[in-house]
Amino acid sequence: MYADARVLKRNAVEQMVCKASRLREEYLNYVEDLQLHSNPEFWKAIADVENRRTKKTTLKQLKEELSL
Repeated sequence: MYADARVLKRNAVEQMVCKASRLREEYLNYVEDLQLHSNPEFWKAIADVENRRTKKTTLKQLKEELSL
């Protein structure tokens, strides 16, 4: 009987850990989105894409432009 209670508690703890991990990941994604949406350059880039004022580049060209 005691072993069954211990197994049940262990399972409950494992479920709580999984849920906490998932919630932490969701929170970090939310914070990242808030930081991105508060950046004026982000909205300028969105407007440029919507108005088709951007140019298509390859990854190689982008790396050269950014000096990577």
